[in-house]
Amino acid sequence: MGGESECYSCGKNVPYSEIKRCSRCLFTRYCSRECQKTAWANGHKKSCKPHPYAHKKDLEKFSKDWIEVEVDKALSRWLDIWRPVFCQFAMISLDLANHPANRNTTHMMVLWVTPRSFMDDPAQTYGMIRGEVWPLELCDATWPEIGFAPAESLEDNRLRLVVVLENYKGEMRRVRTFTWQTHRMSFFREINKTTSKALATGWDCVLADTVEAGDVATAKKRLKVD
Repeated sequence: MGGESECYSCGKNVPYSEIKRCSRCLFTRYCSRECQKTAWANGHKKSCKPHPYAHKKDLEKFSKDWIEVEVDKALSRWLDIWRPVFCQFAMISLDLANHPANRNTTHMMVLWVTPRSFMDDPAQTYGMIRGEVWPLELCDATWPEIGFAPAESLEDNRLRLVVVLENYKGEMRRVRTFTWQTHRMSFFREINKTTSKALATGWDCVLADTVEAGDVATAKKRLKVD
């Protein structure tokens, strides 16, 4: 498979052929063993949960187990496509210039998504229902099984994101959480406070419209994502 993916630790773009995946969750991707070890120490150790179907082989097509594996594959592929954009919106949503410097460790962006029908483009597999910024304590209380890393254990250049997948009935199917490093945190901490507040106002609607459009390349260009 061609193309590149971004390392979940350092943010470096690497060819798909060189990606190293976490062998437990098969979700997080890294450019090297060193980055994988760093991410493990910085919180992935707590949030990494192997899916019960992830390592099953030779599944009968359209069986329950096969469907669960396909759901995981589709969600992972979609998140990998949108992750650079979500990273930028996570910093925007936190309104870092108007809050304490450690807000990225005490709060996180939470997105609720649902499948979209008859979409061939992997970038349009899911639509965003809503987005909110939640404190760590609320995330811990809502999803205690995840075991979020304590705020003090997170570096000041790392972000956290939670994605909740719901089915057409509004029932929760998956909760995915991950952390990643970004070099742009200082920019959003130091921008004009009025500008930061304006960007953070209605960020969820802007992101939902961006995901709905499905044009990742244009979104990355507007957000100045490398």
